[in-house]
Amino acid sequence: MSARDLVATVPRRLAILVGAMFLIGALGQFNESIGLAPYNIVVLYTVLFWISQATSWNLLSGYAGYFSFGQGAYLGIGAYTMAVMTGRHDVDYLISIPVGGLLAGVLALLVGAVAFRLRSLRGEIFALLTLAVPFILAAIARINSEIDGGQGTTLRTPPLPDWIGDFQHLMFLLNLVVATLAVGIALAMHGSRFGRGLAAKGFGETMPIASNDYEEGREKNRRVEFNIVERDPSRAKPAPEGGTP
Repeated sequence: MSARDLVATVPRRLAILVGAMFLIGALGQFNESIGLAPYNIVVLYTVLFWISQATSWNLLSGYAGYFSFGQGAYLGIGAYTMAVMTGRHDVDYLISIPVGGLLAGVLALLVGAVAFRLRSLRGEIFALLTLAVPFILAAIARINSEIDGGQGTTLRTPPLPDWIGDFQHLMFLLNLVVATLAVGIALAMHGSRFGRGLAAKGFGETMPIASNDYEEGREKNRRVEFNIVERDPSRAKPAPEGGTP
């Protein structure tokens, strides 16, 4: 499939994604009417949670070929921020959840600024750097009583409107929205110039023709692969007399 065809299919794929979201949401909200046990709601939002995690990991490790093990750190930053703000300081969920997501994004930007700026951080070194981040943050949370201190934090169940129902349905709807956003962003990036650029950057890492340890080798690996999918007959040069085209 050419890049132009790929871009053209993005709106249709996004429309299918939104339709699937409403269908799954309806199944979850009316599970009792269709005979779906409450336990299945827990299974559904667990699956949706891992869809979000796998899709976000795939944006970097799948497209660009950089193996990152820091996803747990970003998830932990968001979860602990929300838990501390709401569980210990009675901040509303509508404030603590966006703040947690914002801080997770800031941490990802800081780690990325270091990991992608230093040319020596490639391959296994890049993976080890991202692996160290969640271990460091977990140790800080355990020894700091203001964050966790190993004791954990109790969160109160927020007041829910009647159309949501119970806490399980709230978790289901939140995970459904996040999973839909994650997959939608991945689809949009896959058909964009930025997404194709990510794949091109990963080419030298996954199929190198020289060592990436030195600048000379990395320069050789910076190449672009072209696939000719169709020949335009109108641009073909006329064949010489007595020859073949």
